[in-house]
Amino acid sequence: MDTMDKKSFVITNLLRNLVFIYFDTFFAIYYFNLINNNVFELGKYYFFVYLFSVLSFWILKKAIKNFKVPYYRLGISFTAFYLMLIMLLKEKIVDYIVIVALFKGLGDGLYWYPRNIMNATKITNAERRKHLSIINSIAQICSIVVPILLGVLLTYFDYVQIGKVVFLIMIVVFILSYFTKEELVTRRKDITLKEFFHKLKTHKKVRQIFIIQFLKGFTISGGVLTVVMSIYKILYFKSNLYIGTLNSIIGLVTFITCLIYFKISKRNYKIISMATLIIVGISLLVLGIKPNTISFLVYLFVYATGVTIISLLSDNIVVNICTNDPVLSENKEEYHLVLESFLALARVLGYILLMIIGLINQNLINVILILSIIPLMYLVYYMVLNIDDLE
Repeated sequence: MDTMDKKSFVITNLLRNLVFIYFDTFFAIYYFNLINNNVFELGKYYFFVYLFSVLSFWILKKAIKNFKVPYYRLGISFTAFYLMLIMLLKEKIVDYIVIVALFKGLGDGLYWYPRNIMNATKITNAERRKHLSIINSIAQICSIVVPILLGVLLTYFDYVQIGKVVFLIMIVVFILSYFTKEELVTRRKDITLKEFFHKLKTHKKVRQIFIIQFLKGFTISGGVLTVVMSIYKILYFKSNLYIGTLNSIIGLVTFITCLIYFKISKRNYKIISMATLIIVGISLLVLGIKPNTISFLVYLFVYATGVTIISLLSDNIVVNICTNDPVLSENKEEYHLVLESFLALARVLGYILLMIIGLINQNLINVILILSIIPLMYLVYYMVLNIDDLE
């Protein structure tokens, strides 16, 4: 892989992360206000986003297997169309939310599935730990500056006007994607998923990785827990400026955590993982039992440190195992298809739970916080079992 290929791939992902800041926090605020703080409707939107996401790469899995970059680029295009819909429909998106979710889901699915395969082939295991730390550090610098900047701008301009600027960033991302080259992956032959799972019968470690991915999907990786946190931000801080400032402070703490992670000795990973679990679990339990501004702020700062470490370690393990294992290295497409499916399934189930709570009594969303402790415990448990794959 040449330097230009790697640079364009990295920069494209960093710029799209900037767009995620706009989507993940401020769109949730915008839409939550439009639906009058209706938890069920918010859960429905995310349910359809992740349902369409998993359907997109399942339907196109054979085509993506041979042509990753064009579909990676198509995913970027759908995200741009999604932004256009928001700008055109404005407050009417409430009436067309399933269509809006369709474009968001297609954009996510067609971007992340080929992107993760390319991430496994373009970056060696020796580079990955340093690569993850540098990329996350740069991303976190952006997460320090961008949220407070967006908060200030949204104080004077509406969400749709700011969306035009974000749309221009997506155009730049689309252009940069043309510098990313298709990887020539050596494969013995195409296999069905049934044959793939048959090959993995004796691969206990890989089955554990799929479990890790499922648990991440319910909690720290776009799962229902992250949306519940966004709801609490809206309820406790209300103002875009306050939320933007808070996110920037959290981004600073996360950035410092990424730098510390890079300096951590690998032999200490297991101890750090267990300590992180205890701290995150206690803060979640306190917030779930007694939700208020103080307990929420404590959890946010714990999240910025503990969950960042869990996320970095789990991401590293998931990709390293793919490149270390002979079966997986020959069948990266199937491996990442199953990984993304487990992630999406957990997200869909989480948002079904959110919709159910929204129908029964939306004041019970703190139940999700308490329930999330269990999958977080198992996530760290399976991570610890596979820490050696980081060596």
